[in-house]
Amino acid sequence: MFRALPIGNRPCYFEFAVPRVQCLKCKLVRQVKVRFTKGSEQHTKRFKKLALILSRYMTIKDVAKYLRVSWDFVKDIQKDYLQRRYKRPNIKKLKRVAIDEVYMGKKAGYLTIVLDLQSGIVVYVGKGKSSESLDPFWERLRRAKVKLEVVATDMGAPFIKSARDNQPDAVNVVDHFHVIKLFNEKLTTLRRDMQRDAETAMGKKVLKGIRWLLMLKPENLAPEKGVCKATFGPCFRA
Repeated sequence: MFRALPIGNRPCYFEFAVPRVQCLKCKLVRQVKVRFTKGSEQHTKRFKKLALILSRYMTIKDVAKYLRVSWDFVKDIQKDYLQRRYKRPNIKKLKRVAIDEVYMGKKAGYLTIVLDLQSGIVVYVGKGKSSESLDPFWERLRRAKVKLEVVATDMGAPFIKSARDNQPDAVNVVDHFHVIKLFNEKLTTLRRDMQRDAETAMGKKVLKGIRWLLMLKPENLAPEKGVCKATFGPCFRA
């Protein structure tokens, strides 16, 4: 019995006896390949396609409820599609990549992710967050004779060194998130030090809230009104 496309809001099934054939020479028995399904799956290819289309706009729970199947049923369809679509992405035209690590919890630990900045596709996933975790990726680039133009990393020395050693002609840049994060940390430390060292009450008042003024865009400042349009806090004239 195979699950087919629903008719309206009603599930649809059909029974089909899959033939088997035997080789008279080797005596092996094989099942005839069925074109409307894949392998031993108990649903048609069109049913799978419908589940994938609905997954673009609905949660797994909602798709499962609409199709009257289990949550795991829909999840397995998604996993199979992702494996076939992204297991071995094409790297021939790879020019700009971003490298970063992600923590997956105590059980899985860290994973190193390489992202194609032009297509947004993940082209490599390695275990750990050391420079050695990128070795299989660099080796694959060498075999494909790919020369990168840009490699974006965080400020960690392992990724920067690995990129420069394996793609010396590529421009190494630090991603925007880590630059802004470091700037904010330094700005906060500086303001706190100045606040602590201010001698007069007026000096402390002026310094209070100055961090937000420095972070705001010029168009969000309204010095003529004495307030900041973004935060409705005080604006101080120079």
